[in-house]
Amino acid sequence: MKIFLAHAKEDEETTEVIYDKLKNDGFNPWMDIKDIPAGVDWDYEIQKNFNNSNLIVLILSKISIQKNGYIRREINDAIEKLKYYKPDDIFVIPLLIDDSQVPSYISNKIQFIDFKRNDGWEIFDRSLRLAASQQNLEIVQGIQFGLFTFKTNILKEEYKQIPGHDIEISYPVINNSKNSKSSDTLSKYFEGRAVRILFNNRTSPWPLEFDWNKEYKSTYTDSYYESYNIAFCNDSVISILHTINWYGAGAAHPNTAFEVSNFVITDNDYSYKFSIYDLFNNEDSQEAISKIKRKLIEDAPRVYWERTGEKAEQSDMDWFTTGVENSDLSNFTLNQSGFTFHFPPYELHCYALGSWEFFISFFEVIDHLKKDSIYQLIKGE
Repeated sequence: MKIFLAHAKEDEETTEVIYDKLKNDGFNPWMDIKDIPAGVDWDYEIQKNFNNSNLIVLILSKISIQKNGYIRREINDAIEKLKYYKPDDIFVIPLLIDDSQVPSYISNKIQFIDFKRNDGWEIFDRSLRLAASQQNLEIVQGIQFGLFTFKTNILKEEYKQIPGHDIEISYPVINNSKNSKSSDTLSKYFEGRAVRILFNNRTSPWPLEFDWNKEYKSTYTDSYYESYNIAFCNDSVISILHTINWYGAGAAHPNTAFEVSNFVITDNDYSYKFSIYDLFNNEDSQEAISKIKRKLIEDAPRVYWERTGEKAEQSDMDWFTTGVENSDLSNFTLNQSGFTFHFPPYELHCYALGSWEFFISFFEVIDHLKKDSIYQLIKGE
């Protein structure tokens, strides 16, 4: 089980002690200063391993709680990911290493461990082993959502030439004994999608006489890593988020992107993809989209303040407004309560603030939702 240790630079010494003990106890911890090879882009490695880990450990201290930058981004992203897990799944473990107050946006969501207690490590170890047991069971038996069972396949390819590429794509394999035709079709769709992405990201050979420097070999390699999360699934609707971490050869830094797969499965075993417009009445779908965009712009300053501790200035608002207005809102997932819209870095603000997720309740557009359609299927009505 891969364990990502999220920490502030000032807490490195304590984090290293935790890292070493986890190693000795047979776990597979990951820490930036321990596991990023020299000469490799550290930003990409952190993002890739954060998304590739089975469990995130947040090292909480007075410094990490108050500090902006990477640790704040990792804490925010870890808490955001909780929505894709069941309430009793262990995916994030906060460890409090000093006497500071745990922020309510963490303590209201998940139980933290007071690591100063004499039995702090014992409690931590029990949580880790329970998480390992849960995830091993899911690997063997798959994750169950009603009639659907999801297992994960990984398409991986490393091409060690100049130029080269390193590609890894996780995708779902779906089984449903009642709707076997649809589950088989969906599985083929996700497999085909993964193969298409593989070909799209393979590098083309360069002329043999190309003059390249071995010292900078890593700058000639494209890296593509994709994971997925099941945002929602009942017997009629599946909503999946694909998170992409991409680092092009020679690029200044890696980047993140999102794609979604939203499907309806009918009672007669027929499946189809749907867009956001399929949820709304044809005559006023644009008004529904406009309402959503206004709500996104209204919520953006609050999310900005939660991330940075600062109020948004006019320049920030201009960035939010332009990004939302220019978006087609195609990157959305669903649950029983509403929409979650996913925006990559740069779309709403600078790269340093990372990606953005906004939840919009169905209530905001309740008068525009089609009757006897996808909305009712999501609600199970």
